[in-house]
Amino acid sequence: MGKYSRNSGKHTTKTTTTLFNRMTVKFMITVGLVVAILIASLFLFISDRTQDHIISEVHKQAEIAFEQIVIARNLNADYGGVYVEKTAGVVSDPYLEKIGMEPDIITVDNRTYTLKNPALMTRELSSIAKEGEVLEFHITSLNLVNPSNRPDVFEKESLVLFDNGITETNQMVLRNGSRSYQYMAPLYVVEGCLKCHKNYEIGDVRGGISVFLPMDNAYSAIQSTKRNLLACAVVLIIGIEGLLFFLINGMITKPIDNLRVGARKIGEGDLEYRIPVRSDDEIGVLSTAFNTMASELAKTMHDVKESEAKWHTVFTESLEGITLIDSETGYIFDCNPEFEHQTGRKLDVLKRMKIWEMVLPEKADTMKAKYYEIVKNGVGRLCEFEFQRPDDGTIPMEFISSFVTIQEKRYILCLTRDLTERKRAEEKLKLYTEKLKRSNELKELFTDILSHDLLNPASIVKGFTEVLIEGEKDENKLYSLQKIEHNNEKLINLIEFAARFARLESIEELEFEKKDIGAIFKEVVENFRLDLNKKQIMLDFTAKGIYFANVNPIIEEVFANLLSNAIKYNPKGSRIIVDILDLDDKWKVTVTDFGGGFAVKTKQSSLSGSNVLANAV
Repeated sequence: MGKYSRNSGKHTTKTTTTLFNRMTVKFMITVGLVVAILIASLFLFISDRTQDHIISEVHKQAEIAFEQIVIARNLNADYGGVYVEKTAGVVSDPYLEKIGMEPDIITVDNRTYTLKNPALMTRELSSIAKEGEVLEFHITSLNLVNPSNRPDVFEKESLVLFDNGITETNQMVLRNGSRSYQYMAPLYVVEGCLKCHKNYEIGDVRGGISVFLPMDNAYSAIQSTKRNLLACAVVLIIGIEGLLFFLINGMITKPIDNLRVGARKIGEGDLEYRIPVRSDDEIGVLSTAFNTMASELAKTMHDVKESEAKWHTVFTESLEGITLIDSETGYIFDCNPEFEHQTGRKLDVLKRMKIWEMVLPEKADTMKAKYYEIVKNGVGRLCEFEFQRPDDGTIPMEFISSFVTIQEKRYILCLTRDLTERKRAEEKLKLYTEKLKRSNELKELFTDILSHDLLNPASIVKGFTEVLIEGEKDENKLYSLQKIEHNNEKLINLIEFAARFARLESIEELEFEKKDIGAIFKEVVENFRLDLNKKQIMLDFTAKGIYFANVNPIIEEVFANLLSNAIKYNPKGSRIIVDILDLDDKWKVTVTDFGGGFAVKTKQSSLSGSNVLANAV
């Protein structure tokens, strides 16, 4: 499974890289087309604006030339024409005679001058301008006098438009292989024109003048501008594409490539890899999300592995058998080593067995019925069966079952426990119970002996002591007899209490009464006064005050035991200290002697009031 996943990851990475390259190329082509269209549109707009600007300048030059011609013509008309001396090359206008004017005059000194009227001067200026290749103009009219002024098609159409109120016309024309800008405007009759054109009124359209300006240089400038603009457009497109590539590579391509590499590494299981985040844009947010996902996934995988390790440890190291049983068929699906040990079979053998095939044959039907009852009710239960081992031996087993679902399939989870030791313990407990029963019988016998055989001699001592006390007059002997009587009475009470104590079934049956333990201990001290005097031991009872506690009468024997030991092991002429300490909810009785047997010079015996025989109040 792992090997297949790694191969799949490599295939996916290659596909992703191919798709990524295609997306980059498509993006660059799309952006390039958009930029090219925008720049081409801008180029066409600037080119058209430049061409319009150049043509507008040529148009203005044509207007200026036309105005200059009209000014010169009007000046000539205002003077009624200009006479020039007829010298070589100067000829008279033959068309003036047709309108009834004599073009020539002779002066007194016998010189001949001919009239240069506005129309003739305009034609001569046009010829001069044409020779200079600066501009050319042509005067024309619909009512011709001179056939050389005949209008062409454009001029004829323009003259008709002028009659209808149009003030100017223009066109591009190809003349003798060269481009020219033809501008035409009307000529209006002024007062100076009436001398030759008597049939017109001032303000009438007499004709028009066409001005021709060469356009080859202008067109060259336009084409040069277009080429420059095209070069700039190409450079701009390349520059923008390069800049976009740089920006896209730095801001989109590289981050996406980092994201792709990170996704591949994370997909291959390298959950410690982190994608570099250099911006807070959408790609940066996505990269951060990937890193967060990798961290969470790493934590989850760690938790899963830890959980698997714990489960594996529990499953394999458990001291109880664990087995999964198919709820539909009853076949054993899986088990832990302890279950194998309990049943004496390996898992591969167990998987071929149904759970009821593992018990004794006479119990198989019962086991099968309980199994299907569990499946039917959907509730686990506790039961006991004996498993039959391959060596023909049996082992008592306890079952605790419940339901679990694994990958949408239901199983019965059984915890099995070997009951062999418990069965043995039950047998031992049974034997111990029998022994205890016999022990209780002996205790009752001892109690009877204690209450009869020991109590009878004490009663006899009591009777004789009372007789002796009645007849004794010596004070010292009487004191000793009274002590014997008092201690014998205590002995009788102690025997009766011990008999009752032996019959107790639990500690709760002990009887307690409120007494001053300080006074009890002082009485014990008085009983040991002779022993103290014999060993010349000084007893220091430092406890002062009253110390009430709920006590059982046998507490006096405990105090006596403590003091007896202190006297017994204390050296002659030494000291014993008795004290009672307040420990909040209890009293602590201490007996300190200075005997040997310990590394330190003093030793201390104590009895806490939390003892079952005494409790502080």
